[in-house]
Amino acid sequence: MKTRAVLAYLLLLALLLVQALLAGLVKPAPGVPIMLLALGQALVLLLGLVELRASSALVRLFAAASAFWLLLMFSLTLGELLTR
Repeated sequence: MKTRAVLAYLLLLALLLVQALLAGLVKPAPGVPIMLLALGQALVLLLGLVELRASSALVRLFAAASAFWLLLMFSLTLGELLTR
């Protein structure tokens, strides 16, 4: 278990480094690759540190519902910003 947590932590640090370099070196910062890196970080957190694979079905259901709700909120906010 500790090995998985350490690997998840190192992967999160590597993704953060890539994200910071991409945002700092490329002007203007490309939005889609940075968002994909953030999505990768969220997946590493959920699957590596929270250990959703070993959780019960009810916990996974609530995690999926929360992810859907966040996706809905972000898409509505983005849609509102793009139509201004």
